Amino acid sequence: MVQYIMLTLKKRFQDYESKGHLFRESQEQLLKFSLMQRLWGLFIEIVTKLAEKFSMEMNLFMEQLFENEEMNILILKLLREVSDKP
Repeated sequence: MVQYIMLTLKKRFQDYESKGHLFRESQEQLLKFSLMQRLWGLFIEIVTKLAEKFSMEMNLFMEQLFENEEMNILILKLLREVSDKP
């Protein structure tokens, strides 16, 4: 019985995770999600303004944008950068 108590105490202290740590992880995930939303919102706003500036329909502009290989690489890079942030 004493051995069981000692082992459970050892496990409790070794695997201890504070509530503050849990809240920090949640806060980091929330900030990451918020950042992703803002970046994509900014991206859409920029693309919309460019389409208006060049007097193009949004769908046509987006098609031409994604047909450009360099833009595809940059957009994929943005996606990776945003999704890899803690």
